Amino acid sequence: EEANSSVACAFFNTTTYRWSTKGVRRVASTNVSSDTLQPLVCETDHLSIFGGVLNVPEVDRQDYQVINFEQSNIGGGGSSSEDGDGVADGPVDQVGQVVETIIKCTRAAGIFSAEGMEALGKGSWSSSSSAIALWATLMLLFFSVVAAFARDLTRNQTRWMGQLMSVTYPDQQEEEEDDVDEPKEDRAKSFSKACVMYLHSLQAGVDRQSLEIALAVRTVGSKEGQELKKGKSPLYVAAMKLADAVNVSEGLGRATNLFLEANWLARMLLLFPAVHRALSAGHASLVISRTSRVVLIFTKILLSCGLAALFFQGSARGNDSEATCIEGGGLGLTVVLGFAAAFVGDFVLYGLNSLRKQNFKSARSNVGLQLKVKEWRVRNALFW
Repeated sequence: EEANSSVACAFFNTTTYRWSTKGVRRVASTNVSSDTLQPLVCETDHLSIFGGVLNVPEVDRQDYQVINFEQSNIGGGGSSSEDGDGVADGPVDQVGQVVETIIKCTRAAGIFSAEGMEALGKGSWSSSSSAIALWATLMLLFFSVVAAFARDLTRNQTRWMGQLMSVTYPDQQEEEEDDVDEPKEDRAKSFSKACVMYLHSLQAGVDRQSLEIALAVRTVGSKEGQELKKGKSPLYVAAMKLADAVNVSEGLGRATNLFLEANWLARMLLLFPAVHRALSAGHASLVISRTSRVVLIFTKILLSCGLAALFFQGSARGNDSEATCIEGGGLGLTVVLGFAAAFVGDFVLYGLNSLRKQNFKSARSNVGLQLKVKEWRVRNALFW
């Protein structure tokens, strides 16, 4: 079809219920008379249905453009850089441009606005395949938490938390006297011991701290083991059962020989699954409840997926999107948002785990120990 300048490329904005020319422009020869009939060619930056509209009001034609073929995207004008130097950006510059585009073009804040919440309630998203996957994940989380909590109740873990606190608080004066006579342990030897314990915990399927408690009750003359043995505490009974089940003494010897006989590459391959939190999440533990581990795993999954969905939804094109915002995001945007969501999830889990760290050894007196215990209880409450 041919049309003169009174016909503008426009689309119907379903939000304002008016014709709009934002993100739409006409490709025509700009050096001819306005009354001259020319082929009606429109170019758009979004996926709205557009067409030629006669006599669009001036208020709806703000920033409306009529460009020639050379300036259009298909003519190469839309792909040229602003500086026009023709020099390709480096990898760092490209990543910076992607981050700048995310910040500039994101509409994530609008999702939490009144209009966004209203649209959320009216939409049919709850029956989509993605929503069904979300409901299934939440149901799996619920049943997993119930099963883990029931398992924790049968183990009576709350009964031995008091004994666990006493185990992690050795006599400070005796330690200081021993340190005077014996030199400090070499860092390399200490590091090797830690690596062996990680490897042993992987082979036994038990977390490192629980394995140390099991070794303590099996070690002759161990101060911690004698402390636990008083009154046959529930923790002592559980540690003895764990020590018998995994045969801690022989397992420690096998882990030591395996680590010392391996080369550095084999050691790296052995230690990676041992120190990876996600791979060791299923290990048995006398210290960390199964309920909290299940919650942490699902928190990691849901938080990463939720952040990625929020950013990708926020970067979707809309009727009011700027013309410079890229459509679909591209590989760079996908990679940056994916890594950002994963790292944020890891940082949140790191913060939650740091709340539960016990630091009773730093207490210098019984009063200090009581303060540490109260602090730990507050941090544990904040964790939940």
